[in-house]
Amino acid sequence: MIVNQFNNSDNLAHVSPFILNILESVTARDLASIPADQYTIDDLPLSDAYFVVMDYQTCAESTFGPEFHQLYTDVQFILSGEERCSWAILSDQQKVELLERYDYNAERDICFINQGEVPLNDLIMRPGEFYILPPNTLHMPNLNVHSAAKVRKVVIKIKTALLAR
Repeated sequence: MIVNQFNNSDNLAHVSPFILNILESVTARDLASIPADQYTIDDLPLSDAYFVVMDYQTCAESTFGPEFHQLYTDVQFILSGEERCSWAILSDQQKVELLERYDYNAERDICFINQGEVPLNDLIMRPGEFYILPPNTLHMPNLNVHSAAKVRKVVIKIKTALLAR
């Protein structure tokens, strides 16, 4: 997982130019007022990259458990509100073992596991920061910081194979 700030040019130098171009394109839109929905990014096919604007209320416990992906890297950022995201980096071996025990939904590129299966760290996600979660990052977002809060968040999904560009 990579945590960065939009206004920290020194740290931005360490982020993939492909991700930075996508972030620039997405953040150029009026994200505060567009409807919560899925959107395309420039001329990229939907299968390569897209973003989702979400409005929701955080919760005390996840109803799904931690998740990870196989094909896509998530780039997430909060527009308003704040949330706790529990996370862990999976080794290749851990990922293989989890995929043997849990159902992977290929259509949605997601695998949910039971909470407590892997020890997790906590991170508070706030406006002004973005979070890059490669496929080896187990994550459980949308959790309360102190109490339930309204959040508007953007999740960009980028086919990980494209990041070598």
